[in-house]
Amino acid sequence: MTHALNILLIDDDPDHCELISRALRDGSRDVRIQCATNCSDALAALSREKFDLVLTDFNLEDGQADALLCFIREHQLACPTIVVSGSDEQDVVIRSMRSGSFDFLHKDDAVVSAKLWDRLDAVIGNHANQQRERRRMERRVFRLEQLATRDPLTGLANRRALERQFGDQGRHLMDRRGECVVIMVDIDHFKQINDSYGHDCGDRVLRTVARAMRQHCERSDLLARWGGEEFIMCRPDSSLAVGMHWAEQVRNAVAQITVRWRKKRIGVTISIGVHAEPCVDIARIAVSSADQAMYYAKQNGRDRVCSTRHALFADLVGRLAPGDPVGRYRDLLAAADGHLGPTQRAHLTAHSMQVSDAAWQLARLLNIPQELRQRVRCAGMLHDIGKFCVPECVLDKPSGLSEEECQLIRRHPHDGADFARLLGVDVLTAACILRHHDRHDTPRPTNDLREVLGGQVLHVADAFVTMTSDRSYQPARSPEEALTELRRQRGRQFAPHVVDAALNCFAGVAIA
Repeated sequence: MTHALNILLIDDDPDHCELISRALRDGSRDVRIQCATNCSDALAALSREKFDLVLTDFNLEDGQADALLCFIREHQLACPTIVVSGSDEQDVVIRSMRSGSFDFLHKDDAVVSAKLWDRLDAVIGNHANQQRERRRMERRVFRLEQLATRDPLTGLANRRALERQFGDQGRHLMDRRGECVVIMVDIDHFKQINDSYGHDCGDRVLRTVARAMRQHCERSDLLARWGGEEFIMCRPDSSLAVGMHWAEQVRNAVAQITVRWRKKRIGVTISIGVHAEPCVDIARIAVSSADQAMYYAKQNGRDRVCSTRHALFADLVGRLAPGDPVGRYRDLLAAADGHLGPTQRAHLTAHSMQVSDAAWQLARLLNIPQELRQRVRCAGMLHDIGKFCVPECVLDKPSGLSEEECQLIRRHPHDGADFARLLGVDVLTAACILRHHDRHDTPRPTNDLREVLGGQVLHVADAFVTMTSDRSYQPARSPEEALTELRRQRGRQFAPHVVDAALNCFAGVAIA
């Protein structure tokens, strides 16, 4: 059963309106006719209701039909229009058709039911065909757009789609406030997978990794296959801490994957580079920065997450002249002058020197052999070097840290050990830096007790210096208050014999 045709009839002559209405009803059709006598009433009706056809006189009391036709065209209203006029002037017909009318009908014909319905049926049929063709064209364009902007293997957006998003500094991508995180992901040893098991297996690995990444993306995130075994993730209105946490979640999820292929189980890992940049500056270069961080991750062990600060540190170290690690460290700080905030610099200079001196005093009181004592002293100087990768805004934050920011802080001993090795320290010194936040009651497994001892000496020295120093999040404590806290954590966070040495060494002494 077809629905009643909803027709808007516009005519300022009540007699003509009645005659045309009668001709419409005499056609044995189910019609619903709504009348308007002027442009204003017609525009109001068109704004609130959908019509199957508009039948309008050309000359109305407050305007002409071409204004109505322009309104219908501009607002993309899906209803055909027929202009009715008693005028034989060619200009009226031309203006009507140019304004978007589907047909022109003389009033003498409009009052004859058969002639009127012949024209109406033709117009309604042509309009329906046009609408069907328009929808087919829209579907075709949509499919072509999908083919042009989707990776057929993984179903993710492709490089073309992502570059379009980054075009014009990403103005179509995100809120212009805050930061945007761009993450480059690369599947480790992918060529080896293809060579060993074939490209069909490689395709399965790509689809599996893409699925795992998609599960860790929010609706506002962008995820695309950049090319080959590389993917891009982008999160607007974010921060480096959030981006590193997100990347670690994705890395860990992929590391749990086992791809089954012809009775074999294939483990998969990824290397990830993270770059954070203010949204107002976001551009294509952000991908290049994330790529540099990812390349650093691949060069330094794979299956890890690194930021552009890691790549920057490696670049600065690569420009240094050969020498002893501490001397190269001082040269590095000079070279990094424009890349360090005041809190970062304080941690890497004055604080580190104080920890180095305190660790030396503790090591001497503990009768640690001279060789290890020297390593502990060097490790104390370099112990905070991993904070090169912790943003100034996190180090100087006066309020509590978010979980993502805490995780960024917690990884600095690991980064510090890697950076110290780049500067040329030996394995034992790097291990002391790696362990300088290890709790005494949850030790890492090792066969070298020197690592444990060196790490505990640094842990106590760092804690004492930190507690007796002014920080944005807390004022300095007195030496007695700091020692009380060390005593409270004796046997838990700190090794008992190192705490006992600190009680003898630092009583009544402030580290200047």
